[in-house]
Amino acid sequence: MSSLYRIYNQTTLPDLSFPSLSREDHNLAVVTLTARYRLPAPGRVYEGRLELAAEQHPAPLADVWSGEPGHSSLRWEGQAVYCRPGTDIHVHGHACPPGGRPAKAVCVGVRVGRCQVRLRAVGERRWIRATGELHATPALPFDRMPLCWERAYGGTTPGGKIVAQNPVGVGLYDSAKAATDAALPNLLPLDEDLRSWRSAIRPVGLGPIARHWQPRVRYAGTYDQAWQDHRAPLWPADMDLRLFSAAAPGLRAESPLRGGEEVILEGMHPDGAWAFRLPTHDFILLEGASRHRALALDVVDIDTEARALTMVWRGAAPLERLGVTELRVRDALPWEAHAGEALQ
Repeated sequence: MSSLYRIYNQTTLPDLSFPSLSREDHNLAVVTLTARYRLPAPGRVYEGRLELAAEQHPAPLADVWSGEPGHSSLRWEGQAVYCRPGTDIHVHGHACPPGGRPAKAVCVGVRVGRCQVRLRAVGERRWIRATGELHATPALPFDRMPLCWERAYGGTTPGGKIVAQNPVGVGLYDSAKAATDAALPNLLPLDEDLRSWRSAIRPVGLGPIARHWQPRVRYAGTYDQAWQDHRAPLWPADMDLRLFSAAAPGLRAESPLRGGEEVILEGMHPDGAWAFRLPTHDFILLEGASRHRALALDVVDIDTEARALTMVWRGAAPLERLGVTELRVRDALPWEAHAGEALQ
């Protein structure tokens, strides 16, 4: 990319900027702003505005994994994309029985605006052989259960089987021998469970999904000989922008959230649910003296263990149309909020 640019950040939030290329082959300058807030105390409705955390850092440019890269669940989806369709919502934490008393199962619910996911966390179970068949043991009581994809149905077997929606999960086995004394998933849909070691259920989770998992990978486009001959290394013409969305099913807002949406987190703390509203903040990216476009809120990340809410806003400017190489990002004035074009 030959175009040069300079970003002037006139906000108090940390920024991250990088060059990119749209699927229409436009050179872009992308800028993100990141704000980290402190979660309020659980167990009551919080009516105030959330406080900014003492330390602020830009969201990571590259993927951050919970374990071995590519073979564990994502902790953070990298920010090296020029746009996202709507807003991704990611939630990290543990399922916790009310009052801290161990329980065999806990219902977990997440609602952010109109987006909602509910699932069931159950205690440890294993397949054991009895009367010639494999049966699941009763669930053991627990006081904390990680809400990660490694605890949901899925997996990859030595025999080549794979659950494409969750290759790092548990519950998929090549044979009864392999399943004997092996674990069942701890995170289940509210109305589903494994009836036998051969059966399958829908993987459920709250954290981000990797780009090589389904359904994301199906949106990558066609990388065939025609692409190699005529498009490489550009995006395939049939690339779908949903490739850039890492939200778990049910946790992507199709239109960008604007702040002010109600957040309810249930079953994730012994003291009760979290209930608060997303902070509202509007920013614009100015190109030259007059042209401007609003930054879109495209990531909402909630970490109940760290008691943190992180929000990421993103904007992009086409460099070919710039009469100057300087871009400014600042707080939007009331009449500027949500104005300007969105690059898709």
